[in-house]
Amino acid sequence: MGDMAKILHVTECHYGGVSRAIRKLVDLTSQHQHYLLVDGQDDDFSDGVLEARRFQSSGTLGRTLEVRKAVAEFRPDYVHLHSSWAGAYGRLTRLRAKIIYQPHCYKFDDATLEPAKKWLFRFAEKLLSFRSHATVVLSPHERALTLQLNSNAECFYVPNAPSCDLLDDLGRRLEPDSGGKRVLMVGRICKQKDPTFFAEIARLAASSSLLRDWEFRWIGDGEPELRDSLSAEGVHIAGWKESDELIAELDAGDYYVHTAAYEGFPISILDAAARGLPIVAREIDALTGSGAYQVTTPQEVVEALERSQQDSEFHSMLVERSTHLLDAMNETSQEKAWYSLYSGHAEVVA
Repeated sequence: MGDMAKILHVTECHYGGVSRAIRKLVDLTSQHQHYLLVDGQDDDFSDGVLEARRFQSSGTLGRTLEVRKAVAEFRPDYVHLHSSWAGAYGRLTRLRAKIIYQPHCYKFDDATLEPAKKWLFRFAEKLLSFRSHATVVLSPHERALTLQLNSNAECFYVPNAPSCDLLDDLGRRLEPDSGGKRVLMVGRICKQKDPTFFAEIARLAASSSLLRDWEFRWIGDGEPELRDSLSAEGVHIAGWKESDELIAELDAGDYYVHTAAYEGFPISILDAAARGLPIVAREIDALTGSGAYQVTTPQEVVEALERSQQDSEFHSMLVERSTHLLDAMNETSQEKAWYSLYSGHAEVVA
């Protein structure tokens, strides 16, 4: 295959973390030829993509045939499937290429799913797993789920990396400022990211003598009913932001609170860490062992924010834990992993 490979990326959710992950991947592997087949809201395709096209059909069968057509036209060495629906389109039929599947979190990992739906998603992933040549996992938890589906699956760990540059002076975040603060969450407004959890934090903060003047801000967009649940508690919805705008939003924030109910490993947390923000994260399996400061309830988030304002050592600890996330999850580590995977020399996670 040589040093250069042809890679067709397929995704049905080209917005938020998935789009940023693909752009970062393409930027770090510019020696390869990248193509993109996509359905989503984001038109900001990476400069490194030779051709990007949108799905023309909406049904599973139609999109499966479109993947086959793109493979016949581009003749890639690898078809890299990002997220569950793309994983279906690319594995329901045999393709003349190696299949790399990256779930970016499994849908059946959603604890709020009805048991029947959870079983259905798990069963579909189990059947399709035998069509994958490799599965890219973002955490030990995601590896464990993959091996539950198929004990013979080849799992390759590729650490996520921030999509934005590191703040030049991370030390300036170590001491809490007085006055009103801005608390941020980044992501699609959907059940997975659990905006109702964030809305409850904002509601509780309004009754706190220390936090009542704080602004709670959601960067992203999504489902109207869930948007309304945020707005009802005074949360400002900033909408989707491009790279420079996202950095400006993070730099104007004082805390990052991650509320997702389940994840692969969130790039938004790494972006917040790259800009030096103290992070309070909801406890989920994907973050186990990461070092991120985690709590389980909205009330505990509020208590952590209050303590951070009163205890400078606790505040510094939040910042230090945040920045230490980048020790293992950074561009250098990710670039090495992608190079190995696309060169056919990736190390299988034992």
